[in-house]
This record gives sequence, structure tokens and C-alpha cells, in this order.
Amino acid sequence: MENGLVAMNYYNPALVYNRMGQYFYRTGDISKAKLLFLMSALCKVA
Repeated sequence: MENGLVAMNYYNPALVYNRMGQYFYRTGDISKAKLLFLMSALCKVA
């Protein structure tokens, strides 16, 4: 993925899940937000 918008070594899935979780939390979809925050935590541990 040389020509992508973001280099793969800068891709942080934990951060992506966290941002998505914040969005769903603000829009009122709490169950989806909880799942995304859980995924974010799992990515940080791995």
C-alpha cells in the first residue's frame, strides 16, 4: 500500500475504533459505541 493516503505504519486501528466509538456515542447508538470502545481496548493490548 505504497500509494495510499496514509502509510500503513501510521495506521492505528485502536485510534480509529476509538474515534468511531465517540461518534456513535454522540449520535446515541450506545451499544455500537461500547463495542467499538471494546475493540479499541483489544487493539491496544495486542
